[in-house]
Amino acid sequence: FFFALSNTMGKLQVTILGGKRLSAKDMNGYSDPYIKVKWCGQKFKTSTKHKTLNPTWNETFIISIPDAPSHPPLDISVWDWDKHTSDE
Repeated sequence: FFFALSNTMGKLQVTILGGKRLSAKDMNGYSDPYIKVKWCGQKFKTSTKHKTLNPTWNETFIISIPDAPSHPPLDISVWDWDKHTSDE
């Protein structure tokens, strides 16, 4: 997947652009991907793009940066939405 970051005055802007050649997780040969972003207790999720391996999101999240000497890494993960079972 592709993303862009910018940091301005205590805020981190994360833009999830899209993905290319994602793994097929469903029996129909496609996936229903979405992205989860987690950082310092803040959680964000993109919309789900159904039946695609090359999704486009162009979704932006603004993350507040706490005043601290160090920070954990930004956690960005791709998930496959499933209607009848747990997401993978």
